[in-house]
Amino acid sequence: MKRLLAAILTATLFAVGVEGMEPVVRTDGVEYQILGDGRASCQLVDAPAMLMRQTVENNGKKIIVTVITKGSRRASCVVIPNGVEIIGEKCFMDCKSLNEVIFEDNSSLRQIDKMAFSYSGLESIRIPATVEFIGMGCFRYCKSLREVIFEGDSNLREIDERAFSESGLESIRIPATVEIIGEHCFGYCRSLNEVIFEANSHLEIIDASAFRETNLRSIQIPSGVEIIGESCFVNAKI
Repeated sequence: MKRLLAAILTATLFAVGVEGMEPVVRTDGVEYQILGDGRASCQLVDAPAMLMRQTVENNGKKIIVTVITKGSRRASCVVIPNGVEIIGEKCFMDCKSLNEVIFEDNSSLRQIDKMAFSYSGLESIRIPATVEFIGMGCFRYCKSLREVIFEGDSNLREIDERAFSESGLESIRIPATVEIIGEHCFGYCRSLNEVIFEANSHLEIIDASAFRETNLRSIQIPSGVEIIGESCFVNAKI
């Protein structure tokens, strides 16, 4: 493992110009697309471990990697550079070998898009405080996912519909900043037996079927909640 990571770190970079396309910068197993405005996306990955660079060089200029658009189905561990702001739609979808995601300190991550980790082999994940939005179905069908930890002083505002639906979650602590829990968000999480809302919660909406068919026996709803959607707790143990 260490040898592989070292090889990725020391790999030689080179830029390829293709007419009508932005240049591509490659390392062993990792490919970057230069987006302009000093940014790059991690476009393709094919390595058992995925260690992306914080910056790549193109024409003598350092380019910051801010977007990840596609991950490797072979990767078992992913290290996300602290300059990354967006993990794109379906980025690690169906990566069944992926069981660990590590975010570097001082992460800039703002958004985890639709289905980004769905059907993956994740067992736990620690989500950086900078994340504001978790997209639709982001961790859906992650059957091995038991633990989700939100870093302190979280900026999370919305957990979109079906974000954790049909996952293996057993308990979760919702940051105080969350305002919306989307439709079917934790629906069919049949092992989910504990939901804790942080003090001074800003939660306003718990949408339809959000906790449908969970193992919840009790829950303390924050006083500021204005809407509890239809069938929110149907077939739960409450």
